[in-house]
Amino acid sequence: AWSPVAAPLGSVVILYGVAMATPTDGWAVGNYGVMLHWNGMEWSRVMGPTEEVLTAVALASATDGWAVSDAGTILHWDGRAWSRVASPSRTLLSAIDVVSASDVWVVGGGGIILHWDGRSWSSVTSPTTATLSSVSMTSADNGWAAGANGTILHWDGRSWSTVASPTGCELSALGMIDASHGWAVCRNGTILRYWAPPETPTTATPPTV
Repeated sequence: AWSPVAAPLGSVVILYGVAMATPTDGWAVGNYGVMLHWNGMEWSRVMGPTEEVLTAVALASATDGWAVSDAGTILHWDGRAWSRVASPSRTLLSAIDVVSASDVWVVGGGGIILHWDGRSWSSVTSPTTATLSSVSMTSADNGWAAGANGTILHWDGRSWSTVASPTGCELSALGMIDASHGWAVCRNGTILRYWAPPETPTTATPPTV
C-alpha cells in the first residue's frame, strides 16, 4: 500500500521530480531550487546551487545524477555535492532520462532536445517546436518524447523524428517499458498505449537443388 512519508518542508514547496538510485538513496526536487535526499530512513534538505524551479531529476547511480530547471540550468551530482554544468539552453527544461553515465537526454520548451555524451551537453536537431514534457529512453538507439499538441517523437539512434499521434491534447507524461511497450497520458485524462508486435522471422522454404 501507499502511505505518506514526512517531508522536511511540509507544504511550503511544490515537488516536481523524484528519482531513486537504490531503496536507501534517492532525490526529490521542486520550486525555490529545493533538493531533498532520502537515506532510507528520512528525507532531508540539501542546499543546492540555484533557487530556480527544478522540474526533473534522474540518476545514473548513487554518485551520478542530474537535475534541470525551468530556466535552462543543468545540475550534476557527483556523490558529494550538486554543481552547475554548462548548458546550451536558457529555456524551460522539463524532463530528463538517463541511458548511461555517458548517454543522457533532456527535453523542454520550444521542442528543445539536449544530449550528454559523457563530456558536455549539446543541442540535438529537433523536428518540432512544440514544448516537450516527457522523455523515456529504452536504450541508446531507441527512445520517445512527447508534449504539447499531442506531439510524439521517436529516437532511432541517429535522429529524432515525428510520429503520427492519435490525439491533439497535451501529453504530460510518457513511460516506456521496453522498445515495444509504453504508455502516455494527457492533461485531459486521455491515456495512450504503444504496442509494437514482434517481427515475424522469414520461414520461406529454400529452393530444391
